[in-house]
Amino acid sequence: MVFFACKVFSCVKTDAYQVVARIVSRYRKWDLGNGVVLVCRCEHDGIMLGPNGEKQFLTIKAFNEWDSRFSGGIEWRTKIDVQRGAVLATELKNNSCKLSKWTVQAILACSDYIKFGYSFSDIIHLILSSYDKVHRHV
Repeated sequence: MVFFACKVFSCVKTDAYQVVARIVSRYRKWDLGNGVVLVCRCEHDGIMLGPNGEKQFLTIKAFNEWDSRFSGGIEWRTKIDVQRGAVLATELKNNSCKLSKWTVQAILACSDYIKFGYSFSDIIHLILSSYDKVHRHV
């Protein structure tokens, strides 16, 4: 496999200001045989230094809190600290397609970690809690 890394900057414009979303792209190449070569651009959301100073690539995603009465789920604010597994299990049940997509993206990109954030709101970016997993254990 061949790895190439470059930075991609995409801009999201709103009425009042411009937000720059930064991602790292990794181009991966696979030889599938029979003359078929697949090149895929994969994205990382962050990079951190490991314990030995090596770069570790991150995939970071967030769940937005919403009224749990509509989904039969549990309230994040009351359970996030004491029953983190139950909150994650509820998200797995209600958002299995989204979580599957995020997991496949992390595996294809060769991310070292997947980090999930539980945000308070999609407007007020207050993170209530976070959960991280080494991707090879997912």
